[in-house]
Amino acid sequence: MTMKLSNEFNEIRQKFVDAVSNQAPQEEQSALYNNMLEAMFEESKKVAQAEK
Repeated sequence: MTMKLSNEFNEIRQKFVDAVSNQAPQEEQSALYNNMLEAMFEESKKVAQAEK
């Protein structure tokens, strides 16, 4: 199953990718990674609700 991700998720993901590319401090990268995972989880919940 493929899940179409929202623009909001893609923006959060891009912030993480940019932080890694720019060698931001590990704490910042970790926080952004956590934000990305939380956003992905929320997206999956929306998809699951829509499939009910």
